[in-house]
Amino acid sequence: MDCWYWFKSRYINYGKYHRLFYILHYVKKVKKVKNDPSQSLIFFAKQENINHFFKSDMDSIGKLDRKVVIILTLFFGTFVTMVYGAISLQ
Repeated sequence: MDCWYWFKSRYINYGKYHRLFYILHYVKKVKKVKNDPSQSLIFFAKQENINHFFKSDMDSIGKLDRKVVIILTLFFGTFVTMVYGAISLQ
């Protein structure tokens, strides 16, 4: 018996069923959380995340100093050079 055939029949085919079972199990969990958000694993942190990411205080954002401007210029310059090189090779 061919070794590849044995491996394929034993592991790859059985993996299909495990993946299908996991997907169906995950769908049940998503439907449960959709109907009742308090069942989510991270529900307790919802208000804390809203306060952290959606704060309206724009004064806390600092000015860009010279070092950050140089780094951003190098990054965007490299990106533009990469795009130009990819376009010119066609």
